[in-house]
Amino acid sequence: IGDETAVRAVDGDGASFCMSPGRTVPSEQTYCYGILTGRLPSIIPDTRAEERVASLPITETADIGAFTSVPLRFSDGRLYGTLCAANHKAMPSLGYRDLQFLHVFARILADQLERDEIQERSTHLRSQASAAAILIAAVEARDSYTGEHSQAVVALAIAVATKLGLSDAEVTDVGQVALL
Repeated sequence: IGDETAVRAVDGDGASFCMSPGRTVPSEQTYCYGILTGRLPSIIPDTRAEERVASLPITETADIGAFTSVPLRFSDGRLYGTLCAANHKAMPSLGYRDLQFLHVFARILADQLERDEIQERSTHLRSQASAAAILIAAVEARDSYTGEHSQAVVALAIAVATKLGLSDAEVTDVGQVALL
């Protein structure tokens, strides 16, 4: 959690309900920050009765009466963001079942976001590998010794990067730099 949190309306009347898309506010002034840091409960059935949020400017500005939020975490533990639900009116019946539903929905959403991220990374890596293969083929076509030498340099650089414990992305970068 940084000093500022970007808030973006995704669907519904978010732009008029809470904030305009893309606007930033100091993170300590957000419900989500308070919930993620454990300063606020995950379920707030009546924001005006909860003194910790009644004084937050967003409560009045957005006319928030009830609020609940859960983190969107990837399988490796990274925090992607939060999934929030709010209502203009207090909802005394808002409870644990609603929070559990939001957790299930957040898990489904986080899984899909993570799959999309993995697919994008995979596509990028395939594209990089193709470019490297084309470059090696061009070098080999011009001079077989230089092509073989280039492949040996790349293999050695990748082995060293792997031994150093670099991430997959960093190992790929090292291989490309070695090829160049």
